[in-house]
Amino acid sequence: MTCTDPIPFEKLVDLWCGELADTENVEEHLFACDDCAAQSAQLDRLIGSLLHLVPPVLTRGLRDRLEERGLKILDMAFEPGARGEAYFAADLDLLVFALRAELANAQRVDLDVLDGTGHVHFAFTHVPFDPVRGEVLVACQQHFRDYPGEGDPEFRIYAVEAGTRRQAGAYIIKHVWPPL
Repeated sequence: MTCTDPIPFEKLVDLWCGELADTENVEEHLFACDDCAAQSAQLDRLIGSLLHLVPPVLTRGLRDRLEERGLKILDMAFEPGARGEAYFAADLDLLVFALRAELANAQRVDLDVLDGTGHVHFAFTHVPFDPVRGEVLVACQQHFRDYPGEGDPEFRIYAVEAGTRRQAGAYIIKHVWPPL
């Protein structure tokens, strides 16, 4: 039997992302409709696998939603010119580095990640940033342990103001990983 009133895909996505305000009617329909239940199960598998992926640069809102979903996060703040150490305990899901800089007048912010030899491994343009707090949030995950590169990573923030790109901060952060 084919469903005569299928649940819209967008509503199923909202349900699985925890952003649907009224779930009662949707859940009742899913219990009674094999077609919609199958589509919901397929979406659950997809979203479940995507929830483990975290972008390298976060907004404050996304960082908070990840914590609400149960990820264990350790926040660390670094000022420009900082040389710091970040210990990644085995029970942590994410280290979140708040890289602070003067960003109040920035129209755009870019981020480069370099290895200890100065080689740029990642160049991100138009990253999310908070001009009021003056920070860019960088997420470091357990699977970065195998990141190729020599030395401790350096993060460089560039602010673009009135068409001019200036370095707003550089941060060298030694990562200390727990034994395997």
